[in-house]
Amino acid sequence: SEDAIPGTKFSVVSGNAVLSGEQVKTQESRVLVEAVTRSRIQINIAYFPAWKVSVDGKEIEFKVEKSGMSVVVPVGSHIIDVVFISTQIEKIADFVSLIGIFGLVTGIIFFKRRRLL
Repeated sequence: SEDAIPGTKFSVVSGNAVLSGEQVKTQESRVLVEAVTRSRIQINIAYFPAWKVSVDGKEIEFKVEKSGMSVVVPVGSHIIDVVFISTQIEKIADFVSLIGIFGLVTGIIFFKRRRLL
């Protein structure tokens, strides 16, 4: 069914293409596409503006779908890369969060030691 959880990050939704060599990491995914005809490839990753999609190293526009994103590839052999690029604000927020967690843990340890004395 259309709402089923996909088994892979990439699938062919139209055209005639074979996908191989899928590599999936937390913030990036890659697949090799051998397209016999112009094909639409579904990227089964929830859309968020920080995702960037490139085909053969060139960033391209993608279509936001109900179940992720999709791109069209022409006939031939292509590599699709999907990478999550954190913005500067997100990096700063992550750093501030880490400092806060460190401060909280340090405070708990400090106050527990004081109570024991």
